[in-house]
Amino acid sequence: MSEFLKYLAIDEPIVKPVSENQKKLESAFVDITKKIEFPPVAISIGLHYLGSSSYPTAFATYGNFSCLMAPSKARKSFFKSLLVSAYIGGNANQFTTSIKSHKSKGGYILDFDTEQSKFHAQNVFKRVIPMTGSNPDNYKPFALREFSSSERVEIIETAIYSSEYSDNIDFIIIDGIADLIKDVNDIKESTMMIEKLMRWTSDKKCHILNVIHTNPGTNKPKGHLGTFIMQKAETVSRLEYIDERQTKINFPFTRNYPINDLIMEINSDGLPFIVGEQLSMIEEPISLKPNTNFETEPF
Repeated sequence: MSEFLKYLAIDEPIVKPVSENQKKLESAFVDITKKIEFPPVAISIGLHYLGSSSYPTAFATYGNFSCLMAPSKARKSFFKSLLVSAYIGGNANQFTTSIKSHKSKGGYILDFDTEQSKFHAQNVFKRVIPMTGSNPDNYKPFALREFSSSERVEIIETAIYSSEYSDNIDFIIIDGIADLIKDVNDIKESTMMIEKLMRWTSDKKCHILNVIHTNPGTNKPKGHLGTFIMQKAETVSRLEYIDERQTKINFPFTRNYPINDLIMEINSDGLPFIVGEQLSMIEEPISLKPNTNFETEPF
């Protein structure tokens, strides 16, 4: 027998004793005969219709992450404030009635800003007080600008896994996801970041909203990181600056039912609100026929 054939002569069985990878394989198995429930909804926007019945349309579900992308100065921090305030509740229905919270356990909301100084970050964070009518105990904002990209990741992971918040996290906002890696065009770094987002949301059954800039002159988020986030996100929202008064918000990609466009303005107190939504929601509801590309559950 030649040396090459001796090399191919494998004495050990190919199937080895149960390993960690085999356990992972078993845990990943999907039984197509058993119903898997639609993931619990964190935030819905608007309604969709099945027959004569209407249901809230899921924007964010627990165990998933979403993406908010916009060019610079398109008022993305205002839309973030609107989403966070609507999720908290209180008086937020004075600013939007179509964006609704479905929280059930009152877990922590961790809001990480990577771009702004503490002064400017606080100006954004504190909008929740007049918008909800309270200073919510479960809302915990953090400004991470002064730290390196690796330190920011470590701080967020500490909050998720080994802090006083770890056992009861509902909603995480990362305003500036690109600042968690050194190069948004580095495939390895971008892949690592996406894997972390998927692990964090899976481990904690929370929702993570990621805010990222678009490339100048395009509707695409920055770099490989932006591309990967779009591919993996449950819902992608995109902001478009219309004029000094209005910003258009659309939702080009979703794993659920389509979401209608929104128009946002800023009131005289510097707080965001959705324009004309009661008129469009009550007098002109848009009926969506069930589509095989979307979930057929009520949400």
